[in-house]
Amino acid sequence: MPLLPIAIKTGPLTSFFYLCKMSEAVIILGGNEGNVKETFLGCKKRFESRGYKLSNISSIYSSPSWGYDSENRFYNQVLTFKTNKSPQDVLKDCLLLETEFGRLRDNSGEYHDRPIDIDILFYDEATVEEENLTIPHPRLHERKFCLVPLLEIAPGFIHPVLKKTIGELLAQCTDESKITRE
Repeated sequence: MPLLPIAIKTGPLTSFFYLCKMSEAVIILGGNEGNVKETFLGCKKRFESRGYKLSNISSIYSSPSWGYDSENRFYNQVLTFKTNKSPQDVLKDCLLLETEFGRLRDNSGEYHDRPIDIDILFYDEATVEEENLTIPHPRLHERKFCLVPLLEIAPGFIHPVLKKTIGELLAQCTDESKITRE
């Protein structure tokens, strides 16, 4: 994390303090098993207890499952947090919270019903390409369930790779899913 020098005048001397830069992480909560809305509330509280500062939150939206068939509707909500944690540390916290709230991962690569799914959509305007983490999320522009709640809280945000606003991405999205505000 970059350190920012802060000068504070203390009488005849000036003291310098270094503060960690706060970044903004944009995540999406999703789920379609159990009491999803209660799970979302619990996740928000756990993020805050881990030092994240909630700065914005979308409404909850429902949609059909994406990428597989399910009788259960999916619920999604986008959150923005201020944090001094690295993108890798944010990912670790997301995976930890998924486990705490009942997510069982398999390595099949297939989509399935789940009580919680937490994905990092953006981290400031950064791009990250690592073995276990890609930011911005590589498929968010293909998914209305990501774009609609993002449009609610960050309509003018410019995707750092695609160089388009969330509104432009939604207008060009070919996903025909019906997204409903809860």
